[in-house]
Formats: sequence, C-alpha cells, structure tokens
Amino acid sequence: MDTSDLRDGAPWENGVAEETQAAYLARAFGLLADPAEQLEYVQGAIVYELRDAGTNRLVGNNNYGLLRNDFSQKPAYQAVKGAF
Repeated sequence: MDTSDLRDGAPWENGVAEETQAAYLARAFGLLADPAEQLEYVQGAIVYELRDAGTNRLVGNNNYGLLRNDFSQKPAYQAVKGAF
C-alpha cells in the first residue's frame, strides 16, 4: 500500500498511514515465516519499492517506498528489517 495522502478516491487509489503500511508488511512476512500457515509453496516475496519515487503526497505512485524520498526511514523499513 502506498502512503499517499489520498483518501477520497476509489479504494485501490487511497493511501494508508505509514504505520498501517508497516503493520501490513510485518503481518505478510510473519505469515510467510510461520510454518503453521502452510505457505511453503511461496518461494519468495518482494516489496515495491525501497524509496519513494517522489515528494508529492497526493500521488500514490510516489509513496510506495520503505524510505521517504529524502532517504529517511518510514516505519515499514523497520518492519521489513525485523522480518529478516
């Protein structure tokens, strides 16, 4: 999920809070690591993308990163780091 400030668009266009992005990623990697979930058929996972592509908070595609455009860490960075 992107962390843009979009909130009034179609559901797939709306961003989420940075903390929500982190929680979703932590949960996803937690499920993949838990043998009880029986997801052993999943061979890998990726996160798109490392750094925000831009600084416009109203453009979803600018705000998918684990890092902000200025390289400061979002909560999602620590969530993914903790998963490994």
